[in-house]
Amino acid sequence: MILIRGFNQERFARDIEKGRIGFRDLLTTLLYPENNGYKQSDYYEKFLVEAAAMVSPFELDYEDASDEIKRQLNLLFNPFIPHFYLSYFHILNHQSENWLDQNFSDDSHFIYAIPKLQKLDNVNVDEMLYGRNMIGSKMVYLPKKGIARTNEMAIHKAGMVYLMQNELDACHRKGTKVTVDIAEALSNMIMAVCCEAFARRCDDRFDESENEFRIIYKTPTPYSTDEGVFSADKERPFSALVDGIPYEGTFFHKSFAMLDGYYQTSNLLLETHSPMVAEPITTIKHVIDNKRNFRLLPHFLSVNIMHSFSQYGYIGNKEKCRKFIENKLKEGT
Repeated sequence: MILIRGFNQERFARDIEKGRIGFRDLLTTLLYPENNGYKQSDYYEKFLVEAAAMVSPFELDYEDASDEIKRQLNLLFNPFIPHFYLSYFHILNHQSENWLDQNFSDDSHFIYAIPKLQKLDNVNVDEMLYGRNMIGSKMVYLPKKGIARTNEMAIHKAGMVYLMQNELDACHRKGTKVTVDIAEALSNMIMAVCCEAFARRCDDRFDESENEFRIIYKTPTPYSTDEGVFSADKERPFSALVDGIPYEGTFFHKSFAMLDGYYQTSNLLLETHSPMVAEPITTIKHVIDNKRNFRLLPHFLSVNIMHSFSQYGYIGNKEKCRKFIENKLKEGT
């Protein structure tokens, strides 16, 4: 299987020469449409949002906030969602030239990669990519109202258990005794996110012609018995615009119920160095209460893929990608 990916800037494509590819955080992918030069990148993951909400171990209720604000805050303060990242490729096939022409401008830049696919000992499961804290698979294309969270989907994407094992290993490294409640919270979220992230509802814009291969990266979020929270092995930075001014965010504690009566972080301290602001420190709650314009900025993660792909490289511009596709199809790969 040969995978292709396009970028609107050469510097992002060139990362592949270092054996790395970029992932965007799931959180802002769910909050805002992506605009990266690929016309199909702004697919709204509506069903993924619903799945995450259904299995979330808490619900934050901000009084007097709109339903839209509540939805955004529940995703932001979810202990798992901010630590998922997504990356995607197109699987080379006989329709790839059409895909190239319909989705990219002439000044786009392209890379290729060949994943090391593995298959569990079951003829009914898909071949999947397994890497450090990540899994990858071809997408499942469903009717517009198709349901992804089924036993059949879970069986076909059985490699999802690999991410669950990563989480349990992280718990053990932290010295956490994994209870049924902890294991259930972790597995429910991973299953919900992965089943939906590997599925696409077809409509007038999005269909099988994408032929997408998606990769999910998850920073482990083991449960800390001492603190009573799920906390990431490596915390991610949060950046935001408040009324158009850049702020950096840091979580701090405010209580709401989690597992076993413990509590989870529920506020975000925001700080700016802009000389245009009289009060450089605020909180997300203060911003929301004062109805200020708030937008979380995407966080990108550069991930080493050297051990998960057998080959990879920089192709070049659109015309070079066209030649690459033609040559590979002639070779029968």
